[in-house]
Amino acid sequence: MPEPKLYSFSTHIGAACARKMVSFSELADRLKMDVHQLMREVNAKAPPSKALVKGLARELDINESFLEKLAEEVRKDLGAK
Repeated sequence: MPEPKLYSFSTHIGAACARKMVSFSELADRLKMDVHQLMREVNAKAPPSKALVKGLARELDINESFLEKLAEEVRKDLGAK
């Protein structure tokens, strides 16, 4: 069974959450979305939406254009636009 690919987008979000001591459940509440959908998009099981990237950048104090570039790699691999 092949190893799942680890994306910079996912690791960067995880590190930012740890740094700010924010759980994914709290983050989902702040972003007004289902925690399961948040986890799917952050862990590259589903393409991250532009709205999610914008919200994550705001909530985690990450440069939005940088985060968008990382998300684009995931979208490309998953075949999303």
